[in-house]
Amino acid sequence: MSKDFEIVVEGEFPGDPEQMWDAITQNTAAWLFPTDDMPGVDLVSERPTHHVNRMEGPDGWFNQLEQVIEPRPGGHSFLRWVHSGVIQDDWDNQYDSASKHTLFYLHTLSEYLEHFAGRSAVYADVQGPEASCGPEGFETLRSALGLTPTSAVGRPSPSPCPESRRERQASTGTQSTSSASARPTVSTDSSVGTPSVLSSG
Repeated sequence: MSKDFEIVVEGEFPGDPEQMWDAITQNTAAWLFPTDDMPGVDLVSERPTHHVNRMEGPDGWFNQLEQVIEPRPGGHSFLRWVHSGVIQDDWDNQYDSASKHTLFYLHTLSEYLEHFAGRSAVYADVQGPEASCGPEGFETLRSALGLTPTSAVGRPSPSPCPESRRERQASTGTQSTSSASARPTVSTDSSVGTPSVLSSG
């Protein structure tokens, strides 16, 4: 049975409104996927503050993305992202999936704006073997990358290479520092069931 949905995410991101606008309207391949050939129509295009794109189909189906952008101090932007539409089958699982991938994409947008704003990218779609879909698939990938369940930004992780970073630094006399910029703090509004980025942590 068809049912409407709405996912709302908001928070402060790196990059000024112009950089945010370019990212969501021109450089989507760098953090989302290429959207140049998608059949959507821009209902609102008010650079660099308000963008609405909508696709429609039979039987009342639609998929709509709305972005409201406001400037913030320090060359940052506040983004309100609203994804709405109609899910026709398996509503609970489809909604859960859409909620999670929205947060994933917006995290990638944040990284793009922090480190690569204004640069174009070539989108690559790499599919793993069927075995990678199992419960142990992600753990295998994480292990191959030298990561552990406690790995985090700014926290050293064991190197998958025989020579660790610390050993290389000792042999060359160099040091490296890592700092993590503020990232949105994610919460879920249980009253409406939509993920919401409430503040920068």
